[in-house]
Amino acid sequence: MGPTRSRIDHAIIGNIMYRIKYENLLTSVNALISEGHYLQCDKCDFKTAWKRSMKRHQEEKHADNSEGPSLHCDQCGLLFLYKRQLTHHKR
Repeated sequence: MGPTRSRIDHAIIGNIMYRIKYENLLTSVNALISEGHYLQCDKCDFKTAWKRSMKRHQEEKHADNSEGPSLHCDQCGLLFLYKRQLTHHKR
């Protein structure tokens, strides 16, 4: 037996509310950036409102990874450049 009508309606409403919140967040971030309240990468034209995003950007785009991947999964042996990639993989 499939989901009830009220469950489907609830899921649709939840999805709409999520989209509205996400769009409002994007609007707020874009407003902050346009007003000059942002972090600017010192090596390129990347801008963000969050320190975490800047750190990730600099690690991925500007880090010296000339030695190649150095983190490996102890379960399957795959190699990764960044710890967060390995962590995500293990989930």
